Amino acid sequence: MASLIQTSCESLAGMLNEVLDAARLETGQLRIEIAAFDLASAIDSVTQRMAARAREKGLAFEVDVAPGLPARVESDPQRLRQILAYLLDNAVKFTTSGKVRLEVSAVDKPAAALLFRVIDTGPGIDPVAAAVLVQPFTQGDSTAARSHSGVGLGLTLVYRLVNLMGGSVGVESTRGGGSTFWFVLPAKGVVDEPRLTVRPGHILIVDDNPVNQMVAARAVHNLGCTSQVVSGGEAALEALSHGGFNLVLMDCQMPVLDGYQSTRLIRQREAALHRGGRIPVVAMTANALAGEHELCIEAGMDDYLTKPIRMASLARTIERWVPAAKKENAAPVAVAPD
Repeated sequence: MASLIQTSCESLAGMLNEVLDAARLETGQLRIEIAAFDLASAIDSVTQRMAARAREKGLAFEVDVAPGLPARVESDPQRLRQILAYLLDNAVKFTTSGKVRLEVSAVDKPAAALLFRVIDTGPGIDPVAAAVLVQPFTQGDSTAARSHSGVGLGLTLVYRLVNLMGGSVGVESTRGGGSTFWFVLPAKGVVDEPRLTVRPGHILIVDDNPVNQMVAARAVHNLGCTSQVVSGGEAALEALSHGGFNLVLMDCQMPVLDGYQSTRLIRQREAALHRGGRIPVVAMTANALAGEHELCIEAGMDDYLTKPIRMASLARTIERWVPAAKKENAAPVAVAPD
């Protein structure tokens, strides 16, 4: 029953994310975030799930990553995983016998771009159908919507995401002869290693959601910092009045006193003390739309993290904003009269 619940939740979340991403793409509000990441880990995070699904259907699942590719590359890891998941999900979904295969290779030497090919032994599609598959809410034939879950946005999103990332995408298929969906993405090799240890500090986590509180507190602890968790803006102001914090991780959407209002009050109270001290406040927000960063800065925040929080991003943020001074030197933010 737990497995059924998880599968159903993932399916629903996937459909909702497709619709939301399509809307963001239509309005120009979906952003590409370039970062250095481990290529093999990004591929494995998708292929392991898809391999399990393929085995359940009795399909062979193969992954062939060409030798000599850079271990770490610069691109958008979240969108790469998303594109691979869409294509592999389609391949497994529509293939009833045979195999699904992922091939990854360099387009040129040195590897300035990567070629991904998803090959299946499914029913294939004729050239006319292939031409319209990138249209929203379109599936390959009239029975597909009844036979398979989804809202028909996956291939449209693949096409638009790849183009947004400066790449190209295509399909090679014939009716009854299987399909090969491919895409090329710019991906410059990098040699820096991820840094997941940070300067020790004491961090105030402000979030009204118990699950978010637990996730943030454990992430901070795993990076070698200590933390205190409070459930709202008023509690945050009270905690800050006692001092001892080096950084505030502030949820933006909270009842009564939201993150924006809380940060404005923090800055007002700092100004009233005339000490010149300023505690860094970093927003934690699920809103990745254009303009959110500006709203956070206008409220007096210093930076922001997009939920779900990723360890590498959190580590970089803590290292950027936690001062070198020991935590006992952090000054209190006095509770001045409003």
